[in-house]
Amino acid sequence: MNNKLKIVRELLVQCINNIDTGNCKDDDESLNSVIESLSILNRGIARVSKIEACEKILKCSTRTFENYVALGIIPKAHKVGHFKELCWTEKDFDKAKEYRKLNK
Repeated sequence: MNNKLKIVRELLVQCINNIDTGNCKDDDESLNSVIESLSILNRGIARVSKIEACEKILKCSTRTFENYVALGIIPKAHKVGHFKELCWTEKDFDKAKEYRKLNK
């Protein structure tokens, strides 16, 4: 684990301890900022199914999704561990989101 990840881990542990002991007095705005930052950190980790990507991320049909894969706009799916379902990470869709913006 590199040094920056160690720092992030330690800060998260401190945050969890503060939450558990009731010492976290942040307002909604700062909590929203923390949630957004942690979500960005997890973009490359969380598994996303084709249906979830179509409905929630790209807002497109499965046929459009398959066309994007065929064109190389979306990379081919990853096989993870013992799961039968193929999956992607959210950052795999960055190029497709940009492509959709440009072609609206």
